Amino acid sequence: MKKLCAICGVNPAVTSDHIPPQSLYPKPRDNDINLNTVPACKECNNGASTDDEEFKVFIGITTGEHQIAQDRVINSLARTISGNQKIANNIFETKRNVYAKLNSAILEPAVAITFDRTKYERVITRIVKALHWMETGEAQNAELKTTVLSGDSLDAALAKSIMEVMHSLPLRPLNKGTFLYRGHVGEDGSGIWGMQFFGRHTVFAITCAEKLHI
Repeated sequence: MKKLCAICGVNPAVTSDHIPPQSLYPKPRDNDINLNTVPACKECNNGASTDDEEFKVFIGITTGEHQIAQDRVINSLARTISGNQKIANNIFETKRNVYAKLNSAILEPAVAITFDRTKYERVITRIVKALHWMETGEAQNAELKTTVLSGDSLDAALAKSIMEVMHSLPLRPLNKGTFLYRGHVGEDGSGIWGMQFFGRHTVFAITCAEKLHI
């Protein structure tokens, strides 16, 4: 019996997909980092490249100063932005000066950039599907809907409830601990997930029969 794609659960797996996307790890990479992969079909693997590029820029900008190989991250972002006019235009057209809490509770001058939320959610949804497969050995039910919840945009009460659930679940590190996740899959296939990229960017996701409006 052929192994099926971990992402769609329909097509035969003929390649591997890096979860999280390997574009987050610019070359030259550390020799001892073993990037996590799941079996995938060509359609799921190749169809995500455009989303992954923009996601790489988003994660690089939000976590780059906290990564060990900062120079590599900066050079990788520069190559992507200079080689992708659409991403470059989006950055220059949407950037604005703001005040934000960066490394302390004090508001500091910062630059905000608007990214495509739909592409961001597609990448997180793909990651969740792969994590579901890793935890259960089966692809997620295609009829389930994924609701992506950004860690910095939740109201305090909901964030507290989600964190209480997360802390009751085992922590799973991938890629030398640069990507952390916790998750639980129910008997009906629904699940709750918490993910953190490079110790800085946190996002949650809930999979169930209907997309939630939170």
